[in-house]
Amino acid sequence: MFRTMIAFGSFLLTTTLSTVVAVEAVEIQLNGHRFILPSGFSIEVAASSPIVSRPICCDFDHRGRLYVAESSGSNDKVQVQLKERPHQILRLEDSNGDGSYDRRTVFADQMMFPEGTLWHNGSLFVAAPPSIWKLTDTDDDGVADLREEWFDAKTLTGCANDLHGPYLGRDGWIYWCKGAFAEQTYGREDSDPWVTRAAHIFRRHPDGGPIEPVMTGGMDNPVEVVFTPAGERIFTTTFLQHPGGGRRDGLIHAVYGGIYGKPHGVLDGHPRTGELLQPMVHLGAAAPCGLLCRESLAWGSDYQYNLFACSFNMHKITRHQLTESGASFATQDDDFLLSDQLDFHPTDLIEDADGSFLVIDTGGWYKLCCPTSQLWKPDVLGAIYRVRKHDSKTLQDPWGHDVDWTSMSPKQLSKALADERPMVRRQAVQRLRLAGDAGVAAMYEDRNSSSADVRRRSVWTLGSVDSAEARASIREAVLDSDVGVRKAALSIVALWRDVEALPAVLQRVRKGSGHECRLAAEALGRIGMPSAVPSLLDAATLVGNDRFCEHSIIYALIEIGNSESTRLGLESSAAMTRRAAMIALDQMGDYQLQASAVLPLLDTESKPVREAAVWIADHQEHWGEAISPFLKKQLTKTRFSPSEADLLQRFVVNYAKHPAVQRIAASALGGPGLPAARAELVLRAMTESQLRPTPPMWYVSVKSLLDEMNETTIETATLAAASFSGGSMPAGWHTSLQRIAAEDDLSIQLRLRAVAVLAKNEQAATDTSFRLACRHVMEGQPLELRSTAADIFQRGKFTDRQLESVCELIEEVGPLEVERVIMAFRNTKQERVGAAAIKALANSTSAASIPPDHFHKLFAHFPATVREEAAKLIEALAETKQEQLAGMETLLKELPSGDVRRGQKIFHGQKVACFACHAMGYLGGNIGPDLTRIGRIRSDRDLMEAILFPNLSFVRSYEPYQVITTDGKIYVGLLREDNALEIVLTTSDRKNVRILRDAIEEIQQSQVSIMPAGLDKQLSKQQLADLLEFLRSTR
Repeated sequence: MFRTMIAFGSFLLTTTLSTVVAVEAVEIQLNGHRFILPSGFSIEVAASSPIVSRPICCDFDHRGRLYVAESSGSNDKVQVQLKERPHQILRLEDSNGDGSYDRRTVFADQMMFPEGTLWHNGSLFVAAPPSIWKLTDTDDDGVADLREEWFDAKTLTGCANDLHGPYLGRDGWIYWCKGAFAEQTYGREDSDPWVTRAAHIFRRHPDGGPIEPVMTGGMDNPVEVVFTPAGERIFTTTFLQHPGGGRRDGLIHAVYGGIYGKPHGVLDGHPRTGELLQPMVHLGAAAPCGLLCRESLAWGSDYQYNLFACSFNMHKITRHQLTESGASFATQDDDFLLSDQLDFHPTDLIEDADGSFLVIDTGGWYKLCCPTSQLWKPDVLGAIYRVRKHDSKTLQDPWGHDVDWTSMSPKQLSKALADERPMVRRQAVQRLRLAGDAGVAAMYEDRNSSSADVRRRSVWTLGSVDSAEARASIREAVLDSDVGVRKAALSIVALWRDVEALPAVLQRVRKGSGHECRLAAEALGRIGMPSAVPSLLDAATLVGNDRFCEHSIIYALIEIGNSESTRLGLESSAAMTRRAAMIALDQMGDYQLQASAVLPLLDTESKPVREAAVWIADHQEHWGEAISPFLKKQLTKTRFSPSEADLLQRFVVNYAKHPAVQRIAASALGGPGLPAARAELVLRAMTESQLRPTPPMWYVSVKSLLDEMNETTIETATLAAASFSGGSMPAGWHTSLQRIAAEDDLSIQLRLRAVAVLAKNEQAATDTSFRLACRHVMEGQPLELRSTAADIFQRGKFTDRQLESVCELIEEVGPLEVERVIMAFRNTKQERVGAAAIKALANSTSAASIPPDHFHKLFAHFPATVREEAAKLIEALAETKQEQLAGMETLLKELPSGDVRRGQKIFHGQKVACFACHAMGYLGGNIGPDLTRIGRIRSDRDLMEAILFPNLSFVRSYEPYQVITTDGKIYVGLLREDNALEIVLTTSDRKNVRILRDAIEEIQQSQVSIMPAGLDKQLSKQQLADLLEFLRSTR
């Protein structure tokens, strides 16, 4: 072990300013790892093989026995795992108290993939999608002999992220997370079933009953929830935003009714209170999972109630210190525990009774939808580690084994809430809850003699006791002298919808702090009394820039649903009250907010009111006629600020289906002296709208600009022309484009784009246009020129003579373009031409990038002799691929030393153009995964596999989809948007394709990546080594 200085915290991107603290650290060699911890801490092995081999998650029972979910190492498809149930739950014991587990019992075998464990009231609850199981050992022989299905989600998707948990809230209710986007249905009393595809945190009483959502999101995979002393929910999640700039995953403060990212169609239909709520901490592509909120004071007050999070991808544990900021939290974020091993994958954390905590390292077995290593390594076993602090306070009998629990009276149990031992307090809480009214009476009797911490624990204990006496005690606590007690009481009032607490709650919504105001608003919304609306509107005047408090006030107004009282807020002199009322009315299901109440506010001087009006108008697609006067007025301007241009462009796009808006957009491009700023705005809006069919008046307006060939508008006019489809084209439309294609003084890109539009319109390629495309589709040309030229071949009509010329250049076409170039042969059946194309492909290093099934389709219409030659070539390419795959380890060993600077040039160069799809830092494309820190989370083999064989595995949220439309067209790409009206695919040529829902015949996940294979044919071994070295260095 030796000491070093390290800057902990520098890895994090946060929504607030995080402190980066240089602290003394220690390095410890243990179990094949080099661990780094802050000075004063140590790490040791608590359990490893043969006691445990591939642990996933764990929980303690009341006697200190550790229940560990253990994987079999299987990565079979989830339906196979559901049928075979190959996993198990272990019970581990430390017989001599030395901190190492030496006894093991198989508590439950034949389990579906376990994704969470919770010991509660004598049973182990286990999330094993699609169910949460309640496992009970009725005869105390160490084996669960009673298995009850406590909850059935009825969905199981390919990554099994439908379910994580369960977790016990401070209120005594059980919480769990729904991930994936499978549709689930929940019954509701006196209402239609509730149907959702979104991500959620749910809760339910342990004894059963209704299921409630407390958080909604567009993230892929919310994982673990922890609870602060005040009961606030904090959770880890992946893909809370579309990856970019080093951001992807994070920690979120889950307020009741909150809607969080990422933007996704699954959020449609869920009540919104404005823009999406933001996370506390951005973690990058960390794949955060296990989360711990420390209870013990054993490490000192600096560590009590700190959060510790597992970063599966980053091979580390992070520490997060919370401080209240308005109605949410700010954080100080640091690395706490790091390993130098890529196969160190921490998945869970748990605090032991003595104040140490356990870290679950699951090992290298996990591959199913794994965002990092795609190499299955069941032989790389995991372990359980224990982290200790050297000067930790020693607690006598930390588990309370010497306590005679069976003889304790409710009054004695109430006194035990003040015990310094967290596990003793936990047992006292559970026993007091089971004691019912006797426990309530004991805690009520102690209310004046106990500390604020004890009174707060009493409130949480009372929270799951369903009695009038418990409710009455909670009402008193709403007016307690301590803010922590009041916050806990408000949470319980909200949980039970306690109408009798209304007077006390009204006081707190008007006078409370940010957190208190938010919790009081939550309670008022759930109680649902219209008489609370004026107080909520008054409270809105005080929120300022506190988005979380504002959210809860607006959400409460939505839940109460009294439009008559809420409408009065529109007449308030306070801007924030008008804003809250307007948003709430917009989201009330039985109220139709009129355009006349909103649109006049689009140019009001009050920024919060204007922003609310914009947000509402943005999703009211039926307001097209009403918004037309505003657009007409705005589009007479000659200059626009960036925010004005963005707003107007968005409005034109959103309302483009309305004839009045179409006319305004067309007329905005007319007249002499057209301002460049206006032309740019309107043309980009036309391009983005993807309106089908294109309105005839848009063709006319854009044709006029094409004919002018004005250098300030010609480029965006050509882009708009390229986006048009269907509809009635004016006379001379094609002539205008041909004139641009033939004009030598214009840029090559502009000319190629004009030819591509002609090709899309099925115009035969002239010899001039054909030669232009041929010259610029070959390797060595800039990427954008190659891609546009490839579009011409993909869509154009060519003579057989021209196609024979195409055969001569195929060998010089790169992997990004070769498949689109070959599609030029789709309109010929000439055997001679087809044979020449096959021969050219056989000599092409790019042919390997064409998927076999695509190969078959490209040549299916040719005579049998051509099809046979195509089949032989496909077989030869497949054999070569298998040889390469088998020899990948050898290739890695044979690679020469790489140079990071040469690798950087390759990444950003035109030949393979990695930068076109992948971001590095804040630069590059956003089609493929962000590679900013890829060297930290992927091994050399993983990187090489992704470069050479992109179809073997897909990173989560980058799975390709194949869409077949009702008119027989096939599109393959990444799913960028998915809502009730349309889906948007990003295709391999980096274009966004909008497909209306009613035009989709079939949609399914594709097995073919939009990243081209065969890059090994384009790069020498030295270039591969250089590229690999560059990617490896990005940490």
